Amino acid sequence: MIDIDGLNSEKAIAAIGGQSETYINVLSMFHKSGIEKISEIKTCIETGDIKLYTIYVHAIKSAAEIIGAEKLSETAAALEKAGKQEDLSFIQTNNQSFLDDLEKVLNNIKMFLSKEAENNIITDSESLKNELLKLKDALNNFDSIAMNETAEYIQRFSQNAKIGGSINTILENKLIGEYENAVQLIDALLTEL
Repeated sequence: MIDIDGLNSEKAIAAIGGQSETYINVLSMFHKSGIEKISEIKTCIETGDIKLYTIYVHAIKSAAEIIGAEKLSETAAALEKAGKQEDLSFIQTNNQSFLDDLEKVLNNIKMFLSKEAENNIITDSESLKNELLKLKDALNNFDSIAMNETAEYIQRFSQNAKIGGSINTILENKLIGEYENAVQLIDALLTEL
């Protein structure tokens, strides 16, 4: 059972096939994207770019619905409708409370992911080390299939307070093809673990 304030997790997990691990990965993606969208939405308001604002709000509406953030999704839908109708008054009146609600949901998700990552690292430290070694081997051998499989596993540790930054940097280096840097970072992390 996943209990996050502001989310109907049970309904969301059922909608994505009943896999809680998949749901946790979706939450992680929503968190990362949501942080970016807040600043993008603020920029749209400052520059008066209502078309782009409407696109961003639409994206949040859809993603919020997927993760079970029903109230947030409903508010985003109303703002999207106002954007399409160019109802600046409605947007100006409701945008800040929408962003506040989005930040609350993101903080709740972050707290959950941090706890989840802490629990995982305590119970799965040997598995994490093995997967890091597999990723290192895959990077050295340019094995993209193995890279993607191991990267998916270690992604669940990306919110961990202790090692999340290192995990994210490794994954970013893998993504942009900086395999040598990723290998060095893996070695450093393995020493730390």
